[in-house]
Amino acid sequence: MRLSGSDEWVSFPLCSSSERTPVNCTISNGLATNSLYDLRVRAFCVDPRAQGNYTEELEFVRTLPTPATAPWLQLVSFFISL
Repeated sequence: MRLSGSDEWVSFPLCSSSERTPVNCTISNGLATNSLYDLRVRAFCVDPRAQGNYTEELEFVRTLPTPATAPWLQLVSFFISL
């Protein structure tokens, strides 16, 4: 997975399987808010020389925007003595 427009692909070891079984995983850390991400997948075979090519899905998913937090107001009081 990578941020759309980036050249660097990031691997997520928990989202892979060497047993050719379906994998369900959730990636929730390290993502930018309200951003498009590209995804790529490929099949790994028992013979390491026979790995499949990557299939890329550009702009596959957009993360949700982060909700705004409540405004923060700091009250400062001071007295001037004459």
